[in-house]
Amino acid sequence: MSKPFIKIGSRIVGDGNPAFIIGEIGINHNGDMHIAKQLIDVAHMSKLDAVKFQLRHMDEVYTKKVLDDPNHKEHGFKYLVPHLDDCELTLEDFKELKAYAESKGIEFLCTPFDPKSIDDLEQLGVNAYKVASADMTNFILLKKLAKTGKPLIVSTGMSTMDEIEQTVYFLKLLKCPFMLLHCNSNYPAPFENLNLSTIQYMKDKFNVPVGYSSHELGITAPSIAVAHGASLVEKHITLNRTMEGPDHVASLEPQDVYQLVKKIRYSEKVMGTPRMDLDRGETLNRQVLGKSLVAAVKIQKGTIITEEMLAAKSPGQYLSVQEIQKIIGIPAKRDFEPDDAFTEEDLPGDLTKIDEKIPNFNTEWGFKGRFDSIAPIVNKYNPKLFEFHFNDGDLDKDIGEKTFENTQLVIHAPEYNHKELIDLCSMNKKQRERSIEIIQKTIDKAVALHPKFSLKAPPKVVIHVGGYSPEPITDSSILERMYKNGIESFQQLNTKGVQLLPENLPPKPWFFGGQYHQSLFAQPEDLCNFCKDLSLKMCLDLSHASLYCKHMHRPMDEFVKMTKPFATHLHIADAKDDTKEGLQINEGEVNFNEAFNILGKEFFQHATWVPEVWNGHLHNNKGFVESLKRLGQFNLLTGN
Repeated sequence: MSKPFIKIGSRIVGDGNPAFIIGEIGINHNGDMHIAKQLIDVAHMSKLDAVKFQLRHMDEVYTKKVLDDPNHKEHGFKYLVPHLDDCELTLEDFKELKAYAESKGIEFLCTPFDPKSIDDLEQLGVNAYKVASADMTNFILLKKLAKTGKPLIVSTGMSTMDEIEQTVYFLKLLKCPFMLLHCNSNYPAPFENLNLSTIQYMKDKFNVPVGYSSHELGITAPSIAVAHGASLVEKHITLNRTMEGPDHVASLEPQDVYQLVKKIRYSEKVMGTPRMDLDRGETLNRQVLGKSLVAAVKIQKGTIITEEMLAAKSPGQYLSVQEIQKIIGIPAKRDFEPDDAFTEEDLPGDLTKIDEKIPNFNTEWGFKGRFDSIAPIVNKYNPKLFEFHFNDGDLDKDIGEKTFENTQLVIHAPEYNHKELIDLCSMNKKQRERSIEIIQKTIDKAVALHPKFSLKAPPKVVIHVGGYSPEPITDSSILERMYKNGIESFQQLNTKGVQLLPENLPPKPWFFGGQYHQSLFAQPEDLCNFCKDLSLKMCLDLSHASLYCKHMHRPMDEFVKMTKPFATHLHIADAKDDTKEGLQINEGEVNFNEAFNILGKEFFQHATWVPEVWNGHLHNNKGFVESLKRLGQFNLLTGN
């Protein structure tokens, strides 16, 4: 059997040929043509084979609601959407850049994020198209790309193996030349999650060329990927990693790009296991960058749905575009306005419906959500508490005149202040002062909302104290100073009328679509000492605790025993390894029976708790309802 390959310009990309190396400029030009040309110069001097840009029409990629108010969705939208908007280049700009790259002997490539961008790039005459991970499931976009007859370079980050199989089958059916890129869509990606052995696995499984899209720090992994059979390597490049933007931190600066090419030619071997699931970072990026099936026009209930009535737009939180054939040809189950997203409930039949009856909990249990979700949840399930997960924009909103007299109030404070992390321990005084201001504003909001809720207890405010860093901090003197900063910051807060609860965090929390390290308050000793020093109680997150224990090879029961005297609010979700948090109950490695027994009956007589599985609020709280059903097996939670 002949070895599979694709052709990009005059280059053959596949086994037996030198690895094709792309310098991913993406949006690292920050909308500046001078920077874009400088990066092309870097690619030329480093002997890269190609540079790649990105082209999107924002109104084609995102729903109007997201563009009008990115704050409406999770934190990633508020940060990323405005930045993408600021970085847009015109078609004339791209014509100039393509000519400039070709004058240097560099192939010009570009990623289209919407159908209109494909039309624009066809005018430019590019030789191949890159398909972003976010669009690997976007059959609408893939079908249009296939019609160009150009080879496709399809990135597989944020996708399951089942989804990859469906896309491979779809493209082969269209007789489209393509290759796959193995990818972990974290920025930067953690080394332990790279799983480079997936490259050979996909080559064997699909009989197509496979490359590697590199988002981790440094230059070692791409060379190892080539040793594992990668026919193409893509790596972000930048003039300076400290520049503003989501991709700079995981990019190579000019002095390292040449070393990347050199190292690829002398690659070493590294092994992993084929990745079949998503970690938390990819789940977040999938929401922000992925596409859902939405109505392109107004659709009345009962109307037979056609392909022309449908579009693919972000956020990727609703029905996958891969389900398009299940929607076409059926009568609409409800009325749709343009940009309304389809959900599983819109599929034919009743197979997606769930039994919404939940166990009878006699302990202080609740739901977690946003402003617009509290009324329907309280009306349907009558929880004893509701935990709002705030972002900084929510601090200026209200819930109207409605009261919830039988529901306790809990607020999870924002993690961000616009584009900046809230960190009460920061060594940057200005950041620390801004963080104190946001936390105080959150406390004041809780006090103002409290009269609309049950008054039997003061509202609980869950906060992340801080202590984050892009790289691990091992200097004890710096850690001591950061801890002291946290103490001093807390002492400046007016906490009258609320119960302030610091929360334990995972060792590698996810912020700004990047991989950070939790240098403080992941280990139980820090949080216990903090609570002692300030006479505080805490929020115990079992998923975060499991991640820390796995990372540090410590027993989970030790963590729970140590924090039990301070815990008064519980976040309950499963976890796996040291990065996969927020999993559905009993789908990870947390021994809930052991943890609940350590906490004991007396704890659950006064403590509050909520399930906190990731995306539990989607599809009418389907994940949260399923969590509650599974938690009903534990007598300590039901109060029996």
